[in-house]
Amino acid sequence: MQITPINSYHNRTNTGSKTAPAFGHGNESFWKSDYSTKDKLIVAGTTALGVMGSLAVLAKTRGHSLKPKAFLKFLKDMPIEFSSVATMGVGTCLGGLAGGYLIDKTKENRKAKRREAVMQFGNILIPIGTVKLTDLALNALKVGTDTIKDKSIRAVSTIGAVIAGIYIANFAMNKVSNAIFKDDSNERGIKGTDLFPHVDDLLASGEYILPGNKFVRKLGRIVPFALMVPGNEIGNKKAE
Repeated sequence: MQITPINSYHNRTNTGSKTAPAFGHGNESFWKSDYSTKDKLIVAGTTALGVMGSLAVLAKTRGHSLKPKAFLKFLKDMPIEFSSVATMGVGTCLGGLAGGYLIDKTKENRKAKRREAVMQFGNILIPIGTVKLTDLALNALKVGTDTIKDKSIRAVSTIGAVIAGIYIANFAMNKVSNAIFKDDSNERGIKGTDLFPHVDDLLASGEYILPGNKFVRKLGRIVPFALMVPGNEIGNKKAE
């Protein structure tokens, strides 16, 4: 299913321009950001620190040591559930926002970064809810995981729930951010990078088809890295 941005914005304004950029909320990814490589690395670094800090909090609250060997074991065995994704979501958003503030003092650009932080946090959390509701509905319909048919239904339903959740989150968080920032002149569209925070759910759909598959399980370890994408989106966001 192709995800098409709702709006397109061009002529990005450079941070050093003498004319302040008009506040806008377009759909370009951080990969297309016109910040320097050094600035992008700063944002990537603060985002990584935010996620790692979140992981450290998760480890301590669950009774694990932060000594390197014990911490690495925690990361290897950590269950990917709502609380862990939400905690990492807070870390990536705060880390990305901190990096964005470090590299850019422009008022309009900082406002765009704050608005993107609101959007990203909703995009991280809301689709988890749609996946959970879908799972409960399938349980009520007694769709199990014993047959290929049932496994396929669950896999397709999970993917559908993620995509539906992204669209719901985009709609809802645009309304929320419009209210917070008192600006409804334009809205942020859906980007391909909005899928990254939901790698865990996409992998779960693979688990239904290939239960216990070692490759699928190993892929689960990329979830913290995938959750760094929203932070980079926030830190590299500009008014347009």
